[in-house]
Amino acid sequence: IAENRLSVARRVNLRSMVDEFAGGVLRELDYTNEAYHAKRLAANMARFPDITVPRIHDQLSGTRVLTMDLVRGIKITDTQALHEAGFDTDALGTAFVRAVIRQVLVDGFFHGDPHPGNVMANAEDRTLVFLDLGLVGQLSATQRVDLLGLVYAVNEVDIRGIADGLIALGKPTSRFTEARFRADIDQVARQYLVYGNVRSLGGALTSFMGAVFDNGLRLDSSLTLAIKAVVQAEETARALSPSVELIQAALEEARDALLESLEPERVRKQLQGTLLRVGKEVARRAPSLEDSLLKWLDVVNQGRVVVELDTSQLSDSINRVGGLGRQATVGIIVVGQLIGTAIAMTILL
Repeated sequence: IAENRLSVARRVNLRSMVDEFAGGVLRELDYTNEAYHAKRLAANMARFPDITVPRIHDQLSGTRVLTMDLVRGIKITDTQALHEAGFDTDALGTAFVRAVIRQVLVDGFFHGDPHPGNVMANAEDRTLVFLDLGLVGQLSATQRVDLLGLVYAVNEVDIRGIADGLIALGKPTSRFTEARFRADIDQVARQYLVYGNVRSLGGALTSFMGAVFDNGLRLDSSLTLAIKAVVQAEETARALSPSVELIQAALEEARDALLESLEPERVRKQLQGTLLRVGKEVARRAPSLEDSLLKWLDVVNQGRVVVELDTSQLSDSINRVGGLGRQATVGIIVVGQLIGTAIAMTILL
């Protein structure tokens, strides 16, 4: 009814919002979901010594009862009580922001409602505690990269990059016109970022949402939830430390995550896993190899490695090989594929 009568309801796709809310409420009524969310977030936050999630007691929990560690803490926005308890609120705000940014932009699994009522400071172990994991969000790797690109564009006041980032994140409807959308983003960016001197990431994202909805660009519900979480986190962090920089924290956290992924031990494990998967796939397809040739042709051209697979020339040759010889040929091809994959990945790395 609202969508039939109100243009604003149609612009924000109110029906989908209500459906998403209803589905979320039903999921939250099953406490096994929240228990899983709490365990997963606790594992992801283990790298932060000052961030904790209450431990779930599985033997005392079920679909209708959730039992977890008792936490006695201070509301994160009660700065006076935090100071009296000996907390450094600047450090607390920075830790909170980096934890949320890590969840959203790096892990892709995040607390969907990090308002002050769901975060407290535990004076006993000096940690920040995330509570109420009923609502969580998840982002794909592509969405995280695109969202990080948008954050970087906002930081650089790259107006074209901001428009590109929002288009990459959104889904155009029949009302969407790219030229008009870019013009609106240009106006908003100049008003808030160039002349308005708005350096708040939450404020910048909020200012762009009007242009997104008005031009018929739809954001996935998980992205909307992620942006809401970032805005909430920034508001909470600024209550702790007015000088906290969410954009800088986002870029630093992304940089640290990249450096972690390039650690020799992690690279070695990733290579091993990749080679194992390739080996299994080649072995699974081994019968089809008896009728074809897989030939690697490596051509180095202007610093790029080109891999060409030609399966058109060896079927006659392989068909002439007897039973054991045929199996040996397949085995040699499998080993050759594994070695070739390792060499190619080493070159790329």
